[in-house]
Amino acid sequence: MFVLEGAEKKVTSLRFSQDQQVLFSAESNATTTAWELGSQKRLWQYRIGNGDSLGDLGGLSLPIELALHPSSGAVYVSAWNFGFHRIDPKTGQGETLSEGKQAFTSGCESTEEGVLEVAWQSPSPHATLRLWKETAHGASVAEAKPLRSNGWQWPFCVQGDYYFSCLDNGLEKIAIHKIDLRDHLTFRIYPSPNIQRGRLTVAGSNLYAISGASLIRWELESAGKPAKKVTSGNRKHFTDLAVHPTNGFVYATANDHTVRVYDPNTMKLVSTIEWQIGRMRSIALTPDGALAAAGSDSGDIIVWDVDL
Repeated sequence: MFVLEGAEKKVTSLRFSQDQQVLFSAESNATTTAWELGSQKRLWQYRIGNGDSLGDLGGLSLPIELALHPSSGAVYVSAWNFGFHRIDPKTGQGETLSEGKQAFTSGCESTEEGVLEVAWQSPSPHATLRLWKETAHGASVAEAKPLRSNGWQWPFCVQGDYYFSCLDNGLEKIAIHKIDLRDHLTFRIYPSPNIQRGRLTVAGSNLYAISGASLIRWELESAGKPAKKVTSGNRKHFTDLAVHPTNGFVYATANDHTVRVYDPNTMKLVSTIEWQIGRMRSIALTPDGALAAAGSDSGDIIVWDVDL
């Protein structure tokens, strides 16, 4: 176990490199940092704009999100009204792919083909799903398709051929889209609590969401089956979640200094890990599940071995 220190603001997103040698972190002041885990030192830092905190549009403040390209390992940064960016994972040199003033980017996610970005451009009520691929000439939009659902598409996640998003149009619903940018998008609706400021993630046949003090699980193959829900047990809220790649255990951070681990079958609490680095904001697991990292509101990041 060790602590990475030096971040200035809340750590809103964490991603491990595929070789598990580097940890990438995003902060609420529009800064992305690469940490070498072996030496526990900072490799580079990339700051968007003047480093101010993200703006707030209509009372909705979205965090900076990271996604890694599956082939090149390039770091893609979704920064809402600060635009969408690509960073070279070795040098830390970055480029702006789209300006925030052109289209707000409300999230990004790695897929087998590239990186999916969801962008929303005023005054249109529709979001656009864009697939970014890389060639010898750099990153470009391979395909784009307007999403037929009105409202914000946040939070969202991807698994295989499916794209999941929360619809902020007063319906408090989750849409499931078939990802085929060459054909019409279809979707099914799951009733959900308001998770607009929460998180979504999918693993196997389970879809997980956090909303305030609640952690919710749906079985995707049973659309009419009631969701299983657990609460944090106090007034503290969940802030992020990650699913272990082998045993499926759910790791959820909360703003009470803890990481809570839940059994995916019963949704019962398995263990509570308390780290004294401040309120927890983000979490990530390595591709093999051997390491975990959690970021705090104080800017510290703790990395530890996962006990399987």
